[in-house]
Amino acid sequence: MKVNIVVYYMLMPLSWAVMIDYIARLPFFSLMLILAWVLFLWKDTMPFRARCDILLLFNEK
Repeated sequence: MKVNIVVYYMLMPLSWAVMIDYIARLPFFSLMLILAWVLFLWKDTMPFRARCDILLLFNEK
């Protein structure tokens, strides 16, 4: 389950950001996305397992 969350919420948006950067010829969008994820993971107080459980319950409804 953890791999799915990483792929869905981190790698897929990053791939879209890289494609937008390639089309626009500006590397700012993917850098901003990476910076946002780094800041979120750094400042996040909830353990990864608890966050996965919350996302799993949210998707089951």
